[in-house]
Amino acid sequence: MPSTYGRLHIFVSSSMAELAEERAIIKEVVEQFGYEPFLYEQDALARPGNHEATFIDELQASHLYVGIFWKKYGKYTVQEFEQAKNFQLPRLVFEKKTQPTERDEELQAFLDRYNKATNPDGETIARFHSGSDLREKFHKSFSGLLAEGFKKFWKSKEKTAEGTNAISPKILPCLCDRDEQEADFLEAILALRQDQVVQPFLWLLPGYKDEAHWLYVVRMREFSLKKHFPPIGGKDKVKVIEISYPLSKLTTSEQLGHAILNDYPLDITLNDESLLKIAKEEGFQVVLVVVKLLEEESHRDWSNHLNVVSSYLQGLSAIPHQVRIGVMVCLLKETPLMEREPVWTKTWKKLASNTWGDGGMQEKFAALDREFKKSEMLSFKGFDFLKPPKIAHVQEWNRREEVNVHLPMLSHADIRKNIFHEKPHLHMEDLNIELQNRLNK
Repeated sequence: MPSTYGRLHIFVSSSMAELAEERAIIKEVVEQFGYEPFLYEQDALARPGNHEATFIDELQASHLYVGIFWKKYGKYTVQEFEQAKNFQLPRLVFEKKTQPTERDEELQAFLDRYNKATNPDGETIARFHSGSDLREKFHKSFSGLLAEGFKKFWKSKEKTAEGTNAISPKILPCLCDRDEQEADFLEAILALRQDQVVQPFLWLLPGYKDEAHWLYVVRMREFSLKKHFPPIGGKDKVKVIEISYPLSKLTTSEQLGHAILNDYPLDITLNDESLLKIAKEEGFQVVLVVVKLLEEESHRDWSNHLNVVSSYLQGLSAIPHQVRIGVMVCLLKETPLMEREPVWTKTWKKLASNTWGDGGMQEKFAALDREFKKSEMLSFKGFDFLKPPKIAHVQEWNRREEVNVHLPMLSHADIRKNIFHEKPHLHMEDLNIELQNRLNK
């Protein structure tokens, strides 16, 4: 049955080991209705956050909580139940019958509280004795919820989301194929948030020209940074300054400083101290300067240009304690011509591993890290090399709720034939055009 209310997300909560069969039944029924269940063991995958952070994120993105209880008391299961209440999610709760003496005492006390006619939250718990019994009762409960008003609740939640956290369709392509970098970025952000890390930072983001570093910067500015440093009272907590001059043309720290101030969107003459003063007065928590470095213009000696950035950052004085300031260098490598041909895919792994030549990328990053740490005045991080996106990345992107509101689900065949044009990879510059054209239809 196709979904008629949009893409609903259903959070399935229970002790995973003892109720594996029942979880599979809920998943099957939800998918029969055309909706998307979340089961931790299948859908969480590798993430930078712990279990608790993961289920909180998924509950926030969900429209319904489904809880199943039997014998074991699961700390996280009960937390998920309570958190669903905090997020004002409708809850459907099912209890598998067993003797009270066979059930954990804490779980029995929990169920007794909610089985009372005057239970505090108004849920009515449905009991079942077998898989087929659960299937029938959940199907009736779920379909009844949809028919009786869940549509109204979902529309209300969608309206709220659109009014507070909606993302413009113009930047949606920026959210495609950047999840690996997002995890890497989170690690860097966590380091910045540590009170003892007060020194300026230098980030290096390498990749081929066609992998659209500028799209990644847009994602950081409009999505990632705002997610980790959300605006307060409509006031941004992050300032991103994108320098128009390439770093290869800025041969001294003074030239870099002038370029930063010239591209700062204020019609006044500034110096480094006044920039930091404004950052403090405006309440910015992070000031991020973005500059590009074209490798062919640097004659492959890009480490000297990073030393210019390092000298500039280490020359800053009296940085306000609550402000983190740094520079991200987007290192743009020339895209090999062979990558424009279908045969390039056969040698991608070899290219990716050898493209940096002597020692490889990670070795160069490690050397830079050692060099900059000598001063103890700079925090350095090298991000992963931006790689071409695949069909699977577009499929995953298309499942995002903020994307699905604007673009119906695309089939694998449609993506392969009409977006990737039968190629297994597509450069991000080209993919951005394809996705934006779809969103504009």
